[in-house]
Amino acid sequence: VQETLGVMAKRLLDRRRIKALEDVSNASMTWRALPARTEGSIQTTAMDLDEGFDRSEGVAISDHDGEKGPCPTPPFVPIRPPVHPARTPTRTEPNPMLTLRKTKPGFGLDLFDGTEAADPGPGQVRLRVENAGICGSDVHAYEWTDGYGFMVPHLPVTMGHEFAGRVIAKGAGVELAEGTAVTVMPGIQCGVCANCARGDQRNCMNRQTIGLTLPGGFARHVTIPAGNCIPLPSNVDTELGALTEPLGVGCEAVLTAEVGLGDTVLVMGPGTIGQAIALFARAAGAQRVLIVGRADGPRFDGMRALGFNDILDVAEGALSDLVRELVKSAGGDVELA
Repeated sequence: VQETLGVMAKRLLDRRRIKALEDVSNASMTWRALPARTEGSIQTTAMDLDEGFDRSEGVAISDHDGEKGPCPTPPFVPIRPPVHPARTPTRTEPNPMLTLRKTKPGFGLDLFDGTEAADPGPGQVRLRVENAGICGSDVHAYEWTDGYGFMVPHLPVTMGHEFAGRVIAKGAGVELAEGTAVTVMPGIQCGVCANCARGDQRNCMNRQTIGLTLPGGFARHVTIPAGNCIPLPSNVDTELGALTEPLGVGCEAVLTAEVGLGDTVLVMGPGTIGQAIALFARAAGAQRVLIVGRADGPRFDGMRALGFNDILDVAEGALSDLVRELVKSAGGDVELA
């Protein structure tokens, strides 16, 4: 994981990753845990609200939250901070810290005065959140679209499952040193169900998710299992580290599809997950990576900045026709079922 992050960091930094992400105005959003001095306490680099792709950008992928794969963590310990009344921040307050939470079923989220996270128990750490990403799942929870009723028993809950920060306190048995920069895997397996007992943690029958069923990273501090923290290499800052979870989704898609040398890969959607899939497919040896989107000009520009020029805009024609035209223009042939 650290080697992969290092490679990704170098590639993105070489291409001035921040500028590229800012140019991709509809690709993702970065939220910083900053004082609410201005309305900029939510800092937008880019935002992906395209429901056509936010949960299915890529090949052989079924879980946008990237929780596939073993996650050797201790049994989860629900941490429920006290509920405080929702409020509207004012400019007269001296830099209040805010927490973004889902408090009840239905449309919307609520901002609260920031509160300290619980003291870490055995096997847990408290993090100071430095950067977090807004996922399509967070948007769906905000809009309360179908399929998010699973959150009801866990409300109120602090949102945010794509984030990175630094360890500021730790419980007994934790080896991570205070001050360590880490990224977070949001899936927490129970460790005791039948699937976990036979080593199939990805299909844990009692899986919880930081930021959806347990307190997450849209807050100044959060307490989570130490086993869900991955130390960041020295050449990866927490801004890039907050992208680890969606990058992991892209990596898993490429591994699941068994992309190899000489393959041609079709990526459905040029958002953050699609960009990750394209990068990892190229790293896996794919000879050609085709990018599909609909009227996604800014994100298409972002893909080109990353070196992907085979762009198919389905706003201009049927996907099958566009694929045939592109392949034939390169002197090849294609058969589509």
